[in-house]
Amino acid sequence: MKWTEEVWERKRRELAARPAPYPDFPFPGHVAHDRLHRLRREWAEAPAADQPRLAAELLRRAELLGDHNEATRWRLELDRLGPHLAPPPRPAK
Repeated sequence: MKWTEEVWERKRRELAARPAPYPDFPFPGHVAHDRLHRLRREWAEAPAADQPRLAAELLRRAELLGDHNEATRWRLELDRLGPHLAPPPRPAK
């Protein structure tokens, strides 16, 4: 069963709050600390028609988190996925 965003976030927080079972083991890992992991995975598995919407949401959330590198990644992805229209015509002289 696919988790909703609320369930995913609750489980991520539970995992992040757990102590490491072994001092040298990198527990709980990047998934527990990566707030965009679920949405990024959903984007990767989505059909091409849904990817622009998910990329826009990833961009919005990355900007809210202040993650400039992640935001740049999704701006570039939106540019790649977006409709490539010609610029408007220049006015005649």
